Amino acid sequence: MLSENIALLFDGPLTIGAALFALIGGIYSFKFLKNAGLNPDLTAALYILSFCDILLILTVVIYHSIEASSILLFHDNFMWNQQDTMPITHGAGSALNTASTLIVVIITFQRFFVVWWPLKYARLQERSAQRSDIPFQRCSNLYNIENNRKDDKKNLSPVVIFERKKSRTFTKSNLRPYAIPCFVILFSFAMNSIAFFEFKVTPCISWAHLTVSSHLEITILRESQTYKFLRTVLLMANTTIGPVCTISILTVATEYKIYTSLQARRKLFECQQRRRSVILLEELKEKVSRAVAIFIAVKFLIFRSLPIFFDIYETIYGIESFGTIMSVLVRVSDFAVVLNAATNSLAYFGRRQWLENRLKDRILRKHGVAEKSGNFERILAHQDSVTTNKSIVIRKSSPNTSHTNCL
Repeated sequence: MLSENIALLFDGPLTIGAALFALIGGIYSFKFLKNAGLNPDLTAALYILSFCDILLILTVVIYHSIEASSILLFHDNFMWNQQDTMPITHGAGSALNTASTLIVVIITFQRFFVVWWPLKYARLQERSAQRSDIPFQRCSNLYNIENNRKDDKKNLSPVVIFERKKSRTFTKSNLRPYAIPCFVILFSFAMNSIAFFEFKVTPCISWAHLTVSSHLEITILRESQTYKFLRTVLLMANTTIGPVCTISILTVATEYKIYTSLQARRKLFECQQRRRSVILLEELKEKVSRAVAIFIAVKFLIFRSLPIFFDIYETIYGIESFGTIMSVLVRVSDFAVVLNAATNSLAYFGRRQWLENRLKDRILRKHGVAEKSGNFERILAHQDSVTTNKSIVIRKSSPNTSHTNCL
């Protein structure tokens, strides 16, 4: 009885709490990305990641949490007559879980590529933008005349403002960054399409409601040993071991490059006899970047480790061999996957204030310059106003010059 209540607790109220946290984080991430000014590829990937995480949480709530919470709190299954939706939400949840994981890999790879080869990334961005913009430059002469003026936006007519917004919104260059993330979603649904047929709905009698109802039953496909083996291999390659190893290696390589770059920049500042506050600012950036990378990698490793074990165990011994303890651990593992999706927004968007406020005080105390914290605060504020939290922004300095990488 205790183990059953623990399983219902993880499936029900705790998962709903993580879902609320994910929805709040998703709304915050959308607002952040709207004004962050990141490069288009990273912005598109983060938008799609937030969207996938929200949908993943909603499918898990429908598939697990409502039923588990009602049984735990009210001793009644509120989803007793909605079992037809369970195979659909199970397949959708599997596909969205794969898509969310692969998009995190894409974001990690983009960061790795920008840090190691910023100029190559900038040239690729420029060529892609030029190819996509040329066929779609259709606008009126009035718009061309007004666009060449340097007047304030208030002096433009409403027609011109509408044409300008429409031209920015519906160009191919604005939609191009979403191609790869959307392809990842389609690939994930195609790869997990067979998951929609792992369970079937069988008629039964609900004695609590004295009527005909239905319940989930494992299909012959899910019981097939060959299918279990292929499913485990695909999950390990696309959802568990493959992404974990890829993210870990790329994160270590990226942080090593950032560390060496910041050390070289610090030596340059010291040779130029820069002010100590500037050197401390660079040290703060280094520690914040390293702490965020470690947080993302460790979070992903912890929350994604248990499914690897269960996939291997089910392949060897079968799902019917799961006892009470294993069933509880499966619930904990499912909750960890949900929590990983719910904390993606924290890892990518809510990190600066929480980490900087703590690391900044620690660095100031370490160097004995706490009395100058006011000046340091102003420098940080100025730095934030200049960079506007642009961690990976590639911009063109002039039509005939090279590109700069703003870290």
